[in-house]
Amino acid sequence: MGALSKFFLSPIYKATSICFSKVLPEALKFLILSAVILWSSYRRQSSRHEYMAQIDKQSCKFVYRKKLRPSLEATECSICLCEIEEGDEARELHCNHVFHKNCLEKWLQRCRATCPLCRSLVVPEEVASEHKRSQAEHQLLKNSVEEELALMLLSTMTMSGWSCHSGF
Repeated sequence: MGALSKFFLSPIYKATSICFSKVLPEALKFLILSAVILWSSYRRQSSRHEYMAQIDKQSCKFVYRKKLRPSLEATECSICLCEIEEGDEARELHCNHVFHKNCLEKWLQRCRATCPLCRSLVVPEEVASEHKRSQAEHQLLKNSVEEELALMLLSTMTMSGWSCHSGF
């Protein structure tokens, strides 16, 4: 019985017990959170890729050349309200409305799957709703993961003896 009581009082036992009771659960929680974040990012990126592919399919990208597009006299981007100038990258939708490429992409990525002028559908409703759901899900997950990581950091600081009164 003496050898057993010496073992339970030994530094090896204390280190092992701390590892299995405190450190290992926190490490597992961190690994699980990391896996969830990676999976969510992958789903968000694949949703964004599909959404952008639909935008490419439903619009025409071009570099604005006044000589090649005489029908577009003084074309103004209705999103940023600036004139589309020679050499600017632009997009034309099936409804024949023209915008700066970046302006239209930002407009459409913010889940407004319609033309900014005539509100005709640019991206199919199913793809737009999936993209919107994916964005909202990612934001919720991001917020909850940030809270969980903050709690993990606080518990780690408390376990190691740091506190607001320790001078740090």
